[in-house]
Amino acid sequence: MTCPSRLSCYSLILAALVCASGIVQGQTPDAKSKGTGSIAGRVTVGAKGASGITVGVFGGDIYPRRAAVQTTTDSEGRYRLFGLAAGTYQVTTLAPTLVTGASNNSPYGSGKMILLAASESVEDVDFKLARGAVITGRITDEEGKPVIEERVILEPVMPPGGPNMQMSQQYNYGPMYQTDDRGIYRIYGLLPGRFKVSVGNENGGFSGSNGRGTFAQTFYGDTNDTAKAAVVELSEGSEATNIDIRLGHRAATFSVAGRVINSENGEPVAGVRPTYGRISKANSGSGAFFGGLPTNPRGEFRFDGLEPGHYTIYVSSRFDGGDFYSDPIVFDVVDRDVTDLELKALRGLTLSGVVVVEGESNKNLLAQLGRLTITAGVRTTANPPTNSSGSTTVAADGSFRITGLAPGKASLFIYSAENPNSRRFPPTRVEADGVDQTQGVDLQAGHAVSNLRVIISYGTGVIRGSVKFENGSPPAEARMYVAIKRDGRPLERGITTDARGHFVITDIPPGNYEVNLNLGFYAPALQSPQNPRQPLKQFVTVADDTEVEVNFTVDLKPKEGGP
Repeated sequence: MTCPSRLSCYSLILAALVCASGIVQGQTPDAKSKGTGSIAGRVTVGAKGASGITVGVFGGDIYPRRAAVQTTTDSEGRYRLFGLAAGTYQVTTLAPTLVTGASNNSPYGSGKMILLAASESVEDVDFKLARGAVITGRITDEEGKPVIEERVILEPVMPPGGPNMQMSQQYNYGPMYQTDDRGIYRIYGLLPGRFKVSVGNENGGFSGSNGRGTFAQTFYGDTNDTAKAAVVELSEGSEATNIDIRLGHRAATFSVAGRVINSENGEPVAGVRPTYGRISKANSGSGAFFGGLPTNPRGEFRFDGLEPGHYTIYVSSRFDGGDFYSDPIVFDVVDRDVTDLELKALRGLTLSGVVVVEGESNKNLLAQLGRLTITAGVRTTANPPTNSSGSTTVAADGSFRITGLAPGKASLFIYSAENPNSRRFPPTRVEADGVDQTQGVDLQAGHAVSNLRVIISYGTGVIRGSVKFENGSPPAEARMYVAIKRDGRPLERGITTDARGHFVITDIPPGNYEVNLNLGFYAPALQSPQNPRQPLKQFVTVADDTEVEVNFTVDLKPKEGGP
């Protein structure tokens, strides 16, 4: 889950730094986790060193945050984070009113990723900060009364011909993006730029105000049309005041209720979680879907806070597992509550088999990979189509059994339960009774699929390298991604380079690989929509327990006819 706001993000990171390793200001990490590496740099505001700025470093993996330490800058703005073991780290300043020069449109935030080798000392991880800008105003309803706990939305206005990007996910969520009991909001720590400010829902759907109803999206400038919205211009350290919005009538919301029964005997089904969402009449397969509360002992369910619109609801094992699914029911919410919906639950299909490691010589390797989870995601054959899924833990001998699936085409995903973010094992081949099912397992009503053989790749080879630039420097927003392919098929072992252009890819099976360097979308100087820069490629051979070095050189010299 992303950090809800810049302020709460800093708070969460600080809490993680303290709680994850028991480290306080003096940096006294646990002796077992303490390494001998360090990361150092300088923090400046303008041209001067910024003293007293908190700088934190935490493990790049979300589960768990590891070897986290923090410190504050000295009188010249310098800092050093020491006692670090080898690993991937995020280094960031924890100063909510100060911002970096990174764009609002970068999804990577202000932190810098550093790939630290054992006992390595990395210098010059510098941060140039500026005073953040502020937008503040008051939100009122049609009677001039304050609108409380309403979310305020900022939308960046890009220059003509500029990239069409969305703001970082850290924006537009959290306490400072909500109005207080006076209807006042104050959003700080913003980069210079041009913004449109709005309140309310663009397309309706679900009430965000505890069932009180929603407002139509209204922009600063008293308009519902984004093209006519007034633009707020922010400079470094500036404050835009009186950015007030007066809303119209609050739309009513309604409830939906019904029950789930067993299609075989008509008995109520308790404990299943119906999935519901608003869909488009033109494209019934689109929309966001949510899991409601589980049905009660009488099989009953109820959802509140729905705006008028076109909806679908169905039973799925997607959220809580279980043995049932149902065909979807489509209904409209117009001007009153919808009651007496009845979902007929069907006994779900079973998918079972065994997971094996490709070319495994060590029969205990599967157990050594950690507790694996296998998930089957199904795009159903219902009308409208729905998404069904089920998961289970892979047994020590590789066997698995997933229940509660709906008919359709199932895609399989395998990851380590201990660290689902970093340890994924995409199947290299899936077969049932010798028939290739790699592109999706067909699930037909009334027919269980057994004897499935799911082959995953794993090895102990390593590809390590770096990216260098000639004839210029990349923009600060540039991001580079290194991915590998074997036999023309990508392996999910790719990685983003760190702030120095270093990368390392581990757990690679033996074989011949194509290594691709892809230059990120957030680097206008490196690529444009008209003339995208092609990936750079190298070919290497990897063996178990060996490390291969791959280095790329990017020439930034403009070429005739484009990049």
